[in-house]
Parts: sequence; C-alpha cells; structure tokens
Amino acid sequence: MRRIYSALPIVGLVGMILFSLGLILPLAEQMNRQAVLWITESKPYPAALIFQYLRFLGNGEATNNLGVLYLRGIGVERDRERAIALFETAVTKGVVAGRYNLVLTMPNRFKTPKDVIQRQIALLNENIDLGDIPSHVLAAERLYYVNREEFVPDRETRKLSLLEIAARTGDADYLYQFGKELEVQAFEREDVGLMIKALLAYRRAFDNGNMRGAEALGSAWQIRQWDVEPNRADVLEKSEAEWTAIAAESGSITAQCRYGNRHFGWMDELTEMLGEPSRLEGRIERYLAQENPVSWITSLNYLQKCALAKKLSFPPNPPFGDTALYARKRRGSVTSLANSPQWANYYLGKLYALGLHVEKNLDKARNHFDRAARKGRFAQSDVWIAHLIRLQVQ
Repeated sequence: MRRIYSALPIVGLVGMILFSLGLILPLAEQMNRQAVLWITESKPYPAALIFQYLRFLGNGEATNNLGVLYLRGIGVERDRERAIALFETAVTKGVVAGRYNLVLTMPNRFKTPKDVIQRQIALLNENIDLGDIPSHVLAAERLYYVNREEFVPDRETRKLSLLEIAARTGDADYLYQFGKELEVQAFEREDVGLMIKALLAYRRAFDNGNMRGAEALGSAWQIRQWDVEPNRADVLEKSEAEWTAIAAESGSITAQCRYGNRHFGWMDELTEMLGEPSRLEGRIERYLAQENPVSWITSLNYLQKCALAKKLSFPPNPPFGDTALYARKRRGSVTSLANSPQWANYYLGKLYALGLHVEKNLDKARNHFDRAARKGRFAQSDVWIAHLIRLQVQ
C-alpha cells in the first residue's frame, strides 16, 4: 500500500493537467465504476488508488467509497475516524450512500444524545424521500428504542411502513426483516392478522433464497395456540418440525439445536424415574417402539453439533452498490443460541448414562452433565451425576 500512495503525487500531477484540459471529468464516473468492480472482485489495492485519485479531484462517490474501505479495513488500514471524515465530505456533495454510511457510524443506543438521533433521522429521511431502499431498512432499525417516539410519532407504524416498502423489492433479507417486525408487533398487539402476514413474509423470504425464513417458520409454533381463523396449518403449509429440518439441513446451527433438543425433550420426565428402574425402562421401551431410526440418527447428529457450539458464525457481508458503495447491508437480527448448547449437553449426558442410541459410557455422561452445569447449572444435572456415582459404586 505504501507503493500505491508513493505514486499519488505523480498521478495527482497528471490528473491536474488532464483536469485543466477538461479531459478527466468525463472519465471519472467510468473510473469509479471500474474501481467498485475491483472491490467486488477482491482487488482492493488498485481500487483504493483510483478512489484516492478521484477524491483528490473532488468526486463525491469516490470519496464515499474510500471511506468504506477505511471503515471496513479493505485494502487499507482500518481507520474509523478517517472514514467518518470522508463520509462527512461525501454528504456535503449529496451522495446518498454517504448519508447511509455516516449514519452507520453513529451510536444507536437508548441513551444516544438527542441531537445525534435527530441528525440520523434527518439524513435517512433525505434518502428515503429519494426512494433509497437500504435507507428505509436502516431507518426502521434506528427506530428500535421506545424513546424514538419523541422524534417520530407512532414509530411502530413507521417501522412497518418502511420495511414493507423494502420488502416489495423482493429482496430475501428485507422480506425476512419485515416478517420479524410483523411477528414482534403481532405478539405485542395480539393481532393474528399481523402474524399471518409475518408467516407469509417468511415464506417469501425462504422462496427467494433466505434460509432464515424457514427457520422462522419452524419457530412460529405459538400461532397454533391462537384459536382464530384462518386455519394456521394452511398458512404454515408444513409442520414446524419440517421447516426446522429444512433450516437445519442448510447448516443453521440454531435450527440444528432446536431440532435435536426438541427430539429428545421427552427425556425431561425421566429424572423422577431414576429411583424406579422398571418404570424408567417402560418409558424408554415406549419411546423406542415408536421411534423412527432416520429421525433419531439425524437428531443425535444435530445434538452433538449443538453441544459443541460456542458462538454463531455470520455469512460475509461485503460492501455493495454500483458507483457509490454502501458499507454493509442490514440483514436483521440473528437467532441467538441462548442456552441451547446447555440443553444439548444435558440430553447427551442422559443418552450416555442410559446407553440410549449410543454406547453406555458413564464418564462421557458425567462430562456432558458437567458441561451443562458449567453453563448455568441445571439443578437436574446434579441429580443425574449423583445417580451416576451410585451406578459406579455398584
């Protein structure tokens, strides 16, 4: 990168000559577009040189794009403050993506200063008036906290309106976020109509390539508790387990955790049977009599993966845009692992203790119970550990 910047004075001198002759301005847009293409092709170093050169000539989009590189540390050393300064300059030149990117760098907490909130809203509203879809989504996100009602009356309605406009583009990520907001507001208002719209948005998100849509449909079991029409099974089309299986097969660890833990959830009732061997054996026999071999093998595989899960992995989220780069796309919240690995270790401890679907191994059983205990301590883990100690003594 030092070589690139050492060449800038010479390039700048040539640029000044061409600029004075009126030859460079017609080429600026083409050069900027080529540099953006290089970013998508993972060629950031020549792109950084072009952006820097065009910024020197006062090109707003290139100034914004250089800011994105500094914000993300792409082809240059990460420098947030420099990125913000470049975005500020781009904003003065009317660059839509510059306003979006500048808002991305601003704090978004409950106690964010009022003047900062007001500026964010003003910047995004300017873009929204121009029909910029990414700004619709970012604006809805920035209205999360209840104190935003002070600046945007009826913020909940505003959020839905913004996300609905974004969802109409058919973008799978925006459909998913629209569904999430519909689901949240459906439960807050106890409005089944909104919930059904949420399910339809999730389905469209899935159809358009977002597997989180399937995962969301797999966790929407709560709607079946609402005794209202239309028939929820017709809306969901598949069972929650089927949707969860689709998401799990795609590699979603949260869906895999849900699939495995749900399958072995029946084992929760076994703790009270530890002192009654005949009753315990009878319950296990009933389970095995109706068990599907394919189902338990898949569930056990997911359970083992879930037990080892430590944190979520996120797909790449590169800058996007044609001539003016947006630093990153807003894709909505990701389902948390919460205590799913704890449950998975808890159930694996029982499987090894009983020799159910795995070879009986009291040491492995205790190890899994210990891992569950280290993650919040399930009271029943101690009961099973005490049971294992009795078995080893015998």
